[in-house]
Amino acid sequence: MSFKVLRTKETGTTKIAEPQPPTSTLNLKQMKPTYYIGDLCYVMHDEWDEVCELLFPHGSGERTGRLHLKDEREFFIFGTEHGDGEYKDQFGDTYGVDSGTIGAIRVQDIRDTTYSEEAIKDLGCIHTFETPLTPSDCSYDNGKITFRNVVIDTDPQYFDEEDEEDDEKD
Repeated sequence: MSFKVLRTKETGTTKIAEPQPPTSTLNLKQMKPTYYIGDLCYVMHDEWDEVCELLFPHGSGERTGRLHLKDEREFFIFGTEHGDGEYKDQFGDTYGVDSGTIGAIRVQDIRDTTYSEEAIKDLGCIHTFETPLTPSDCSYDNGKITFRNVVIDTDPQYFDEEDEEDDEKD
């Protein structure tokens, strides 16, 4: 059984946390990877400058796809076709966007303590997959951002029949 020792700088005292049973290898293998998918600026406040540096290194063009933070956390990110707004996936889930991007990061890799898993569900969507996402699972094509089986259309057709009829009259 292991103990976690905590020292506070203010008092110099040591606190010993309650012992936690070790996590078995079997339990780790059974855990399915869970991702936050949405605008990463909502859940990566402290890292957002670093994310932007990765997206636009040295003033060059935008890099998208799989990126890694300095601490090796992995995330996937793509620009939307029309910048900020609200976009839907094929399941009808809505993704609000304020940075012009949509990305995916494992929930366990979100370090922003101001949000609980429940709170971040309101900012994007939580998706659980059988295996971790890979670069071949994530793509951008003609306005469609794909994270394995989740496809978010960022170039939706806004015209309905009435709008088309109005256009024909003009």
